[in-house]
Amino acid sequence: NAIDVQKFKFDESVRNNIREKYNSKEKFVIGHVGRFRKEKNHMFLLKVFKDIVEEEKNAELWLIGDGELKEQVQKAVENDNIKSKVKFLGTQSDVSKFLMAIDVFVFPSLYEGLGIALIEAQCTGLNCVVSDEITQEAIITDNVKKLKLNIDPKYWAETILNSKSTKRYINF
Repeated sequence: NAIDVQKFKFDESVRNNIREKYNSKEKFVIGHVGRFRKEKNHMFLLKVFKDIVEEEKNAELWLIGDGELKEQVQKAVENDNIKSKVKFLGTQSDVSKFLMAIDVFVFPSLYEGLGIALIEAQCTGLNCVVSDEITQEAIITDNVKKLKLNIDPKYWAETILNSKSTKRYINF
């Protein structure tokens, strides 16, 4: 499961192109990569995002992936009246470009194997907020904040808002 780190090296022009393509140039973009399955905990992520939107009206959530629970998550987005702020981007052949366009990566998994998407996010220099269920082997930089899933989603939201950074750095 080797990762070509050069492919994930942050590129400002790639970031700008993707953000322009999705009309998100001036947005605070929170991103998640993963299949729509129970263990990825999308419903919790939506609760956190609703709290983020209360504080940051310019926030947007990008969900990259596909899976059997996608329709359920889409319905929850509609019911929560956040449809205009959530983008379902499907499966992408070049996730690295989307990771470069995101401001903070969020990974609230109930359980996880190695968490390749998290490792890739770190390779772009992204700040990441993840559940404490993520194995320590998947944490390769000091850009990761681990949080318990049983704490208030508002705390997750505050942590994500405070993780926004205009600079990308990698400290392996």
